[in-house]
Amino acid sequence: MVIVLLAGLSVYRWLSVRLIRTVTAVEITSGERWQGEAVAVRVETTVKSQSAGRLRRRVAEGERVRAGELVCEVVGEDGKVFEALAAPAAGLVSYRFDGLEFLHPAMRPDEVWEAVRQPVVRELADNEKTKEDQAVFRLVDNHTIYFYASLKGTGQLKPGMNLAMRLAERSLQLTVMEVVPTSSGQKVLLKTSAFLPAFLHLRYLDLDLTIQETSGLSLPARCLTKAGSSEGVYLLVDGRPVFYKVQVLKRSEDTVIVSDIPPGARVVLKPEKIRRYLLPW
Repeated sequence: MVIVLLAGLSVYRWLSVRLIRTVTAVEITSGERWQGEAVAVRVETTVKSQSAGRLRRRVAEGERVRAGELVCEVVGEDGKVFEALAAPAAGLVSYRFDGLEFLHPAMRPDEVWEAVRQPVVRELADNEKTKEDQAVFRLVDNHTIYFYASLKGTGQLKPGMNLAMRLAERSLQLTVMEVVPTSSGQKVLLKTSAFLPAFLHLRYLDLDLTIQETSGLSLPARCLTKAGSSEGVYLLVDGRPVFYKVQVLKRSEDTVIVSDIPPGARVVLKPEKIRRYLLPW
């Protein structure tokens, strides 16, 4: 009689396990992406001469100077110095202008896009004639640069979010400072403290941005269940359902991305039916 009972339980157990529907935990990398165009806005000061004459460079294009350091002079035809121009602060020197130096980080994203126009790039050469009240060099803060971007993407950007951008074989982190939703996407102010050499002259660029990606295992959301205060899933291990506590990395209505279970594991699809099908083990 005992042997028959045990045999019956074994058969029940065998059949019950096969009645449990499972899915396979699949490795996945999930991230949101935004693409568009941007205007680079530097923190810079334009220095003008008060005298007419010829420009004599004392510092090369792109060179870093200290506050108060001599950058250039305005001289007469005989070489007499009319004016000596020093750096008002520390930064990078540039004699190249594009007519958009009036853009500044305090402007709203939509204001910048209304103000931008096709830049006309011109560089003031050494010994070139200058006029009174003419801009002769820019002093650029090489610690921070801003990008006013018009973006379309898979989600809503919010201030404080960190995005990744690749430029010149480097990966940069940009922080969202301000967002203005539009009918065609989002106008966004971005900031980064990674100042590349190209940023000294860069004005327009195409952006391809991603939020920090989440790597984990993708499962139907219905696989999640609770055991006490812990959230987790049931895996079939050697034919038995075993509860595994998981960390939910990303959650949507139909799908979750979790960690702490092995790739390829058989995950019970309907954990609420575990007790209905199985006797206590």
